[in-house]
This record gives sequence, structure tokens and C-alpha cells, in this order.
Amino acid sequence: MKLTISLSIVALVAFMGINTATAADNHRNSHRPIFFKTVNVLDVRPLYRYVRVNRPSRNCRYETSEHTHQNKGSATSTIVGALIGGAIGHRSGKNKGHNSRTNRAVVGAGIGALIGNSMRKKGQAEAHTETRKVCRRRNNYHEERRIIGYRTYYEFRGREYHNDLKREPGRTMRIRFVGEPAGR
Repeated sequence: MKLTISLSIVALVAFMGINTATAADNHRNSHRPIFFKTVNVLDVRPLYRYVRVNRPSRNCRYETSEHTHQNKGSATSTIVGALIGGAIGHRSGKNKGHNSRTNRAVVGAGIGALIGNSMRKKGQAEAHTETRKVCRRRNNYHEERRIIGYRTYYEFRGREYHNDLKREPGRTMRIRFVGEPAGR
């Protein structure tokens, strides 16, 4: 138990010491002024990265297809066939009574309906040709070397430095530094 308390106290004192040292550094640097100076650029070298790039292309062609369509039509020919068949059946034969005429009319209507229906179905299949444009996308990947920045070399206070920039700086560039300006 005493060992645990002792280790806790040591850790707390160490943590407070680190925070105190960091605070002192921040306080010391906060009073140092920041200056800007324009310096001559000695050299600029582009920085490259290889990236994978897709340049898709479309390949199109025309395809022809033939379709057969069954036209259902209307029931008019079946109805007309039944009426004509019924009338003929009713009028045919000798007069042998009312039931006999009705039976012949029903049979005639059925036969007429079958004939009319078969007439409707003849020539109803329609074939047509359809041409359409079919396109497929094709991915074309390749590697490209792209500039991602510039390593810029410059001289400041007799020493050579370099910095990586996103844009090419030109012949001069502006730098920021902390401390006393040269010449004091």
C-alpha cells in the first residue's frame, strides 16, 4: 500500500515538472518577436509522385435484332362468325319444331365462331427489326508522374536552408523567423 502511494506521488511530481517546463518554454518563446524577410532563392527542384490515372473510353456498335409479336386483335371476327353461323343453322333443314331450330342455331353459331376465330388468327404475327446502339465503357489505367510540390533552397544569415512548397516561388521568397533581426 505504501509502495503504491509513493509511486503515485512520484508520477504526479514528474507530471507537474514536465508541464512546468513546457509552460516555461512557451512563455519564453511568446515574448520573442516574429519577423519576415525576403530572401533569394538558390535552387528549386520539383517533387514528383506517381499516381494511377483512369482514362475511360466508350466502345459503341449497332446491334440488329428481330422480334415477332403476336397481335391479339379483337373478338369481332369471332362474334360475326357466330352470328352468321347461328343464322344459317336456324334457317337450314326442314321445319321440325322449335327445339330443332334452336339446336341447329346453337351448333351453327359454334361452328361460325370457330371459323371466325381461325380467320382472326391468320396473319396476326408481326415481325419487326430493331436496331439499337450498344455502348460499353472500358477503363484504361496507366501511371503518370505528377508534380506535387517544389523543394526550394535559399540562404539566410550565411547558411543554406530548404523548404518544400506547394507552388514554385520564383527568384525570391518570404520567410518567417523567430528571434532578433540581423544587425542588432
